Amino acid sequence: ISIEYNILKLGDLILCFLPMELFSSHYLDLKAELNNELIIIGLSNISIGYLVDKEAHGETYEGMTSPLPWSEIERFLNQLSVDLNHLDI
Repeated sequence: ISIEYNILKLGDLILCFLPMELFSSHYLDLKAELNNELIIIGLSNISIGYLVDKEAHGETYEGMTSPLPWSEIERFLNQLSVDLNHLDI
């Protein structure tokens, strides 16, 4: 699954534009990895649903309506983390 997103760095601020709604637990994990300030802007340009945590996947409204299998959510979060950390110099 290919998910397009954009990242913009403005000084110490990193803006990340995602085509989905990100669970707060993921946001806090990503933010904790960075030295810069991170702002996630979800539902930008298009919506592919929710990016849920493992516990919610298939169990909550958001988890049941998410079109992404857990393996793709995990892969996407790992790639996003790599991309964000690459900018956090």
